[in-house]
Amino acid sequence: MKVSIIVAVLVLLLQQSGNAQSIVIRGTIKDSADKTPLQGATVHILEDNSTVAGTVVTDRQGAFSISLNNKQPQKLRVSHSSYQDMEAVLSPSAVLHGI
Repeated sequence: MKVSIIVAVLVLLLQQSGNAQSIVIRGTIKDSADKTPLQGATVHILEDNSTVAGTVVTDRQGAFSISLNNKQPQKLRVSHSSYQDMEAVLSPSAVLHGI
């Protein structure tokens, strides 16, 4: 049975020296029904043109963290073999619900 997932995302902008900018995206992937963490979910961070800027896999607690240098992340795509894929627009401190 495929069910949706819920994602809590925190986007942090960290200024570095010069014009370089590093963006850290942290979040937790959970089952939307019972809120249990999803281990092994693949999280893709997409730029405006849908180019993959980074990919990470969630840990045992459903958590992930990824740092991107000089990228402009716009969307987050989550996939897991037992769940429907989810794609959502990123915003700071957002809670994104699966489709």
